[in-house]
Formats: sequence, structure tokens, C-alpha cells
Amino acid sequence: MKKYILISLLFHLSFFLVFSSINQLGNEKLSRIVPVTFVATKTSLNPGSPIVAPREIEKKQQKKEEKKVEKKLEEETEKKEIKSKIADKTKKIPKEEIKDKKNSIEVEKTIFTENNGNPEGENEVFQGSNFMTDGDGGYIALSSAGINYTILNEVEPDYPSQAEAIGYSLKVIVSVKFLVGLNGEISKIEIIKSHAKLGFDEEVKKAIKQWKFKPIYYYGKNIKVYFEKDFVFYPK
Repeated sequence: MKKYILISLLFHLSFFLVFSSINQLGNEKLSRIVPVTFVATKTSLNPGSPIVAPREIEKKQQKKEEKKVEKKLEEETEKKEIKSKIADKTKKIPKEEIKDKKNSIEVEKTIFTENNGNPEGENEVFQGSNFMTDGDGGYIALSSAGINYTILNEVEPDYPSQAEAIGYSLKVIVSVKFLVGLNGEISKIEIIKSHAKLGFDEEVKKAIKQWKFKPIYYYGKNIKVYFEKDFVFYPK
């Protein structure tokens, strides 16, 4: 009897040991960490940033399109405004106004002819920034702009012998201002941009003194006129 009890105990003990070992192996499997590798199927257009949801992308694209449309509308509006301004400025002058202008021109021509080229209102003709009164009752034009004139004798200055003797190698510019008198002769000479050394200024003055103009008239009035000229000397 004792023998059977001992065998039964050994059998249950062995069964318990086997069951506990199986249970322990299962727990070890459950507790073991298994590494998992994920492979991305899509990559971001901007590496390093999170992938934007499709809806967000659509919103951004829609905003861009709206901005483009707004800019285009603004440009078209600006073009229309510019065209309307140009159209306002270039409106045709009424025929009646054109006729009035033509008539006034004809009247001015008649007055000019009747007074031997010296129209009435002489003071008004010679008033302005380009004219000043002379001491003898005449007028002096401060520049030749808008005045017809004829040069009868024009002399170019010689290259200074002093500069040529030493082999002067620089380009020289001398600016001169001179007054043409009532008879067309040169009455005043002033160097306004000088190169006094080596005789350049003197050669310019010498040449200008030989110039001769046909007497200058403006609206039938014999006048004096100031001229300015640059003379350029190149190395020889």
C-alpha cells in the first residue's frame, strides 16, 4: 500500500514539474521583445518635415490660385485706368477751337508783316530768361537756343607749340563763352573751362577773335547773342 502511495506522489510531482516548466516557457515567449521594421510607402515632398495631409495640400494650392487670380485682376484694372487717362488726354479738339487757333496765327502773321518783321508788343517778345536789355536800348540773347544765325568765318585753334614740343600726351578740353555783336563781330571772350598751362587757352582766344557772323536778327530786331563752345585738343 505504501508503495502505491509513493508512486502516486512521484507521478503527481513529475506532472506538476512538467506543467510549470511549460508555463514558464510560455511566459518567456510572451515577455520576449520582437523588433518590427516599418517601410514607408510614401515620402514627403519636403524631406525632414511631416507628410502633409492631402486636404491641407489642396487648401494651399487653392490659396495660391486665388492669389494669382487677384493679382491678374489688379493688373487688368491698372491697365484700364492708364488707358482711360491716355484717352482723356488725347481727346480730339473741337473743330471750332482749331479754326480759332488758325485765325489767331493768321492775325499774328499779318501783324508781323505790317511791322517789317517787328511785331507789336516787342517787349513781350524779348521778355524771358533768355534775353536781357542792353545799355543802348537793344537786346542780348544769353544763349543761341531758338535763334537763327549764320557763321561767315570759323577758325579752329592750333595745337600749342609748347605742348607739342614736350610731347604732351593728355586730351585737353577748353570751353569758351563769347558775345557776337550787332555787326557780327566778336566783342567779348571768356574762358569758362580753362587749361591755362602750355598755351591752350591762348590758342582758343586767338581763334575765336577771327570768327565772323552775319548780323543776327530776332523778330526783325538786330540783337547780340552769347555763344558757348568746347574745343577739344588731342595729343600729337
